[in-house]
Amino acid sequence: MKVKKIKMKKYLEGKDPSFEDDLFEGLRETGFVILEDHGISNDLLNKVYDTSKNYFSKEKVEKDNDISEVYKFQRGYIPYKTEHAKDSNLMDLKEFYQVGIDRNNYPSKEFKEVVEDLYSQLEKNAKIMLKALTKNLKLEEDYFDKMTDKGDSILRLLHYPPIGNNEDPNAIRAAEHEDINLITLLVAAEGKGLQILTREGDWIDVETKKGEIVVDVGDMLSRITNNLLPSTTHRVVNGDQKENSRYSMPFFCHPNPEAILSVIDHLKDGNEEQDIKANDFLNQRLREIGLKK
Repeated sequence: MKVKKIKMKKYLEGKDPSFEDDLFEGLRETGFVILEDHGISNDLLNKVYDTSKNYFSKEKVEKDNDISEVYKFQRGYIPYKTEHAKDSNLMDLKEFYQVGIDRNNYPSKEFKEVVEDLYSQLEKNAKIMLKALTKNLKLEEDYFDKMTDKGDSILRLLHYPPIGNNEDPNAIRAAEHEDINLITLLVAAEGKGLQILTREGDWIDVETKKGEIVVDVGDMLSRITNNLLPSTTHRVVNGDQKENSRYSMPFFCHPNPEAILSVIDHLKDGNEEQDIKANDFLNQRLREIGLKK
């Protein structure tokens, strides 16, 4: 089984109605799809990757980052081995910098300009894809527009440093987990390692080319669709490139914190999850992975 690749350009031009079905079926089958063309220039993606590499190549002084504010608003630098997968007692071998719609404290003007540009374009694409799902979910076209209005989405610049010999041999760069949010747009990483768990219980590699975007369903979308669109378990393994740094850039599309996560009426079967406010669900999950005190 492979993750389905779909093209977005013609859909953006209003020339490909099959995109809606391809997106829905791809996410329904595996929880993941890969966008081959998405309107975001390789020039911008390269600039942000270069910005990320430059940032993580410099010494980061923790006293320059108010860690209480980081935990409160999920902004700024998160130190190495801070996050762990739910129910895991091993820390992930990664560090990252998070950007939201506001309340950011950027390290430089240049950093701010390129990262905000990418944030804006990924947010736009996330909303386009959510709207594209409404047809097959039998929802009003503005269903997700209303839910994500003033949504507190996050762009994460991820760095997986080279893995030293003194690390726990069972620790990996990102242990198996599901994303918390509605959908995630992951700009194809530099370096292999991303794997998803199939319905049959097998781990398979997600193979991408530079410039492609991996899209996956988060727990919030899985919850409101009563698992029609599954939140698929995935991980980042150390692989044969553990002596090298690995970089990636996931954009986590979130609803408005006050939005109610309620299963769509016609998808209820009597066994659905109870309603919960998006912010309460988020905070609960952040505490479970070590990112909320």
